[in-house]
Amino acid sequence: SLFSQESLSVRKAYTFSVCSLTMAKVVSFSLALLMTVVVILTPSAVSGENGFSDLKIHTHLKRLNKPALKSIKSPDGDIIDCVPVTDQPALSHPLLINHTVQMTPSFNPESVFGESKVSSNTKNQQSSAISQLWHVNGKCPENTVPIRRTTKQDLYRASSVEKFGMKNQKSILKRKSYEPASVLTQNGHQHAIMYVEDGVFYGAKAKINVWKPNVEMPNEFSLAQIWVLGGNFNSDLNSIEAGWQVSPQLYGDSRTRLFTYWTSDAYQGTGCYNLLCSGFVQINREIAMGGSISPLSNFGDSQYDITILIWKDPKEGHWWLQFGEKFRVVAEEYMKEVEEPSEDGDIIDCVPITKQPAFDHPLLKNHTIQMRPSFVPEGGSTFTKKEAKAITQVWHKNGVCPDNTVPIRRTKKEDILRSKSIESFGKKRHKSFGKGTHQSNPGEGHEYAIMNSRKGNYYGTKFVINMWRPEVEVPNEFSLAQTWLASGDGYDTNTIEAGLQVCPVLYGDNNLRLFVYWTSDYYQSTGCYNTGCSGFVQTSKVITPGGSFAQVSQYDGAQYGLPMLIWKSSGNWWLMIGEEYVGYWPGNIFTSLGDRATTVQWGGEIVNQRTDGRHTNTDMGSGHFADEWYKKASYFRKLETVDGANTLREPQGLYPYASNGNCYNIKAGEKILKALPVETTFKFPSPLPTFTQGGGFAKGTIDLGGLEVSQVPTFNKVWSTYEGGPDNLGVTFFEPSSVPTGFSILGYYAQPNNRQLFGWVLVAKDLSSNNTLKPPVDYTLVGNTESLVTKQDGPGYFWEPVAPDGYQAVGLIVTNSSQKPPLDKVRCVRSDLTEQCEADISIWESNGVKVSTLRPTIRGTQATGVCVGTFTWQPQNTSPPALSCLKNKKLDFSTMPNGSQTEVLSNTYSPLIYHHPDEESLPSSVNWYFSNGALLYKRGEESNPNPIEPNGANLPQGGANDGSYWLDLPIDKKGKERVKKGDLQSTQAYLHIKPMLGATFTDIAIWVFYPFNGPARAKVKLITLPLGRIGEHIGDWEHVTLRISNFNGELWRVFLSQHSGGEWIDACDLEFQEGGGSNKAVAYASLHGHAMYPKPGLVLQGNDGVGIRNDTAKSKKVFDTGLGYEVIAAEYSGEGGGVVEPPWVNYFRKWGPKIDYSVEDDVKRIERFLFGALKRAFVNLVKKIPDEVYGEDGPTGPKLKGNWAGDEK
Repeated sequence: SLFSQESLSVRKAYTFSVCSLTMAKVVSFSLALLMTVVVILTPSAVSGENGFSDLKIHTHLKRLNKPALKSIKSPDGDIIDCVPVTDQPALSHPLLINHTVQMTPSFNPESVFGESKVSSNTKNQQSSAISQLWHVNGKCPENTVPIRRTTKQDLYRASSVEKFGMKNQKSILKRKSYEPASVLTQNGHQHAIMYVEDGVFYGAKAKINVWKPNVEMPNEFSLAQIWVLGGNFNSDLNSIEAGWQVSPQLYGDSRTRLFTYWTSDAYQGTGCYNLLCSGFVQINREIAMGGSISPLSNFGDSQYDITILIWKDPKEGHWWLQFGEKFRVVAEEYMKEVEEPSEDGDIIDCVPITKQPAFDHPLLKNHTIQMRPSFVPEGGSTFTKKEAKAITQVWHKNGVCPDNTVPIRRTKKEDILRSKSIESFGKKRHKSFGKGTHQSNPGEGHEYAIMNSRKGNYYGTKFVINMWRPEVEVPNEFSLAQTWLASGDGYDTNTIEAGLQVCPVLYGDNNLRLFVYWTSDYYQSTGCYNTGCSGFVQTSKVITPGGSFAQVSQYDGAQYGLPMLIWKSSGNWWLMIGEEYVGYWPGNIFTSLGDRATTVQWGGEIVNQRTDGRHTNTDMGSGHFADEWYKKASYFRKLETVDGANTLREPQGLYPYASNGNCYNIKAGEKILKALPVETTFKFPSPLPTFTQGGGFAKGTIDLGGLEVSQVPTFNKVWSTYEGGPDNLGVTFFEPSSVPTGFSILGYYAQPNNRQLFGWVLVAKDLSSNNTLKPPVDYTLVGNTESLVTKQDGPGYFWEPVAPDGYQAVGLIVTNSSQKPPLDKVRCVRSDLTEQCEADISIWESNGVKVSTLRPTIRGTQATGVCVGTFTWQPQNTSPPALSCLKNKKLDFSTMPNGSQTEVLSNTYSPLIYHHPDEESLPSSVNWYFSNGALLYKRGEESNPNPIEPNGANLPQGGANDGSYWLDLPIDKKGKERVKKGDLQSTQAYLHIKPMLGATFTDIAIWVFYPFNGPARAKVKLITLPLGRIGEHIGDWEHVTLRISNFNGELWRVFLSQHSGGEWIDACDLEFQEGGGSNKAVAYASLHGHAMYPKPGLVLQGNDGVGIRNDTAKSKKVFDTGLGYEVIAAEYSGEGGGVVEPPWVNYFRKWGPKIDYSVEDDVKRIERFLFGALKRAFVNLVKKIPDEVYGEDGPTGPKLKGNWAGDEK
């Protein structure tokens, strides 16, 4: 309700990235220095110089700093007050007089990115490791929100007390066109921005790379943020903004801080940063708006992000902000007030949630606090739900706020003295939302690097912001990174803003701090930073706006990212940091943002005071340009916006803007920063099945004969390269994690980056006293990447364990250091428990190096070789490492599933087979085929064929396929045509259960019978040619094989038969049954040929546009193999054996006649339509067509296939 209903349909979403990291996804943007430059007003050093009266300051501080249940001194110098959620400044807004605090949104937009469970202990991207510094000193109790206390010094730094925490410039750039040159620098602000506009948006989401940009002057700043905008770019512009900033004038230091901002009147009088005025309602007790962020990214080293999501709750109409990926309910015991200041100098007051400054807003007098949003936006697939490390605010080190309070950073006298006036304390002194057609005033000195959304309707945004502590040169400059959600036009512009900033003039230090801001009048008089005025309602007792962060990224070192989410839920705009609901901006404090935002921006901003007549040295982001990329330039990543269906979507049509490209820039990112599939852990649609007790199946471990092994599917990332391999996305190497007690690692795991993380390695435990395991005596360096020309996480080193005599190494070790690993890192296996290995699947090949998975050389139902799940590293012209597989010396098949367990597996995983809508030759059961006229022929008695018993009882058993017998269709034409069509209703799946890989896996081969295989079709460039009778044959057997782990009953991969061969598809690459909740895979049978494929579409057997067509598509002609099946064979002994094989299984002769026909006429007929190169290509194709396609010989049944007793090929 703070926004106008008409203007805040988010028509513009601006992405402003902090210094420059280029991301690979269109939605991830890197800015070279923090994105936006803030105009710095004339600096004021002390109260006497700015003329503030102590009484005026005291009055304003009393209005800002609500009574706290608990205060926490942050290590960055902030004081975080844990204020009751109903007492926060937001609720003082006149539009929130009767506002009911919404503690959760009614929904959360779903993410289009995957959520990874991969943890990383490397110095790479470490998004969720970010926290605010005040967390070091404590937490806020339940029902309170952390609010950074405003100090006297904060107000002294403001241009006026009234303007404290408000923007004094329209901080959103309005473009005349999408050409960079069409955007003019505004009031000294410089931007590097990506835009999305010309649509309807209901929020936005992104991950922002967090840095600490250098801010040269105290009244300059640098920030990276999202803008979500609504309305026109006049007085009705509404904006919601969030990100991070370095703003010395606002915070009194140069720390990188999380912030929000809003305006409903184009920054004229509404809105403010964080909670420095009424408007933004905070509900989270862990996130303090304006709090500093830690850790920050370092150039060339670890990178850290914050995820910000802003979205509109469709039920209540509020715009929500989420920081991080997921809300975490934190149940804390009530604690007494912590008086010890945070190590950042802050005092955090744990203010009763109902007493926070938000409720001073006249619109919030009767506001009912919403402690949680009514929903949280969700998406389709997903980035990591948890980032690598937890990022906290500094004040957390000294305590927590009790329940029913919120932490609020105490505003000190010094804070106000730093402001130009008491009225402007905590307010932006510029229009801090980029308004493209607005004639800028370079004198105000703000500079930006921003990513912009096209105009549309937005209900929130989510992202991760890279955390840095930018250098701020002089106290009245700042640097920030934030998001803006905005709506409205002109002085009706509304904004919601949140991000990170270093703002000495506001906080009195150079710490990185979380901040929020809002305005409903284009920064004229409404809104403020954090809880500096009524408006933002804080609900978290953990996070306080204005709180500082200790974790910041380091150049070419550790990186930290802060996940943020802002979205609209039940009429309020919520802010989530990480997994914590921080609070919300009540919808009724806005005008145009009351409905939706029309623009979202993400980016950085700094202030250039031109000290000594020169450009400031204040950093934006990391202080390095976007071209330096990951670990060196700051970035936003995982940008998403919330649409009208309350779903997170990748923003489309983003475009960047940098107001001063010579100093700060922004680039859309490359693969190195996009959400790689491997960052997401694959999950089946439904939980794994449960099994009845009996035997050794799905017990978690398997005894190989004195050596007990277990599958470990969880990993810590060690090293990655981002080029080469499948889809040229590179490969990642992992160390097994969560290893069971008593078990030892045998080797590491490797996987291409082009698919979700899904795999395992075996770990082992000695069950005997015969030393089945021993540590290596040394390591041999078999390779390193120091000289490889490829994008990578620094050099990687690959070590082969040197086994003691009588033992074998079964896996390699990977490190990111040239120092040898500890000898006790892995174990070697006694030689009698190993078998020979061979390379299997190539997972990466580049620069003359090939990385492949390993498998036993001998495989089959009676083979003892066991796959370990490791890999081999082989440089060109070298021998592969001498690695072995394991051997099952106790091959008694006790690990195989029994009858009831097999039934569960079949019901859980048996696939659906879709046939092409034009398919005429459908499958049937064997019994139907025999009962409907199929005939048995014998050589020499062709004139007297015999009908076949329904179960095949009269078929010859065993023998050799010497052409003495064959089957054929009915003789009469009508019966023949009817049987050729098959009978889908009668179709059965025929299951062959067999042990594989030393009985550590169960293969369920699912056979499907087709009475007839139709003619093939050729594709010659753009021409499709029927091939006459080529490809026709009678009696077609196809199969799908499920490979299931005997450790836990999980489906590992699926084999799909394709003519004379086939392919394995890992479970993570399968399509599953529509509707969710089913682990049944989907396969597609090709038109006429019935070859099985994992996805619909055209698969061409050939190259250069010439080949045999295999067309697949979804239709109503579908066979669920789990609904009608029969187990026809399970030869292994013990439980599960004893299956009576139907007679037709042991019919070893042809299932169709040998067809003697000449294809010469068909080929010549087709050649008449072709000329030149096309004709030559077709002739070559005909020569390569296998015999089975010509139908020259009848096919045989399942038991004569090579995979019956062997492995699939």
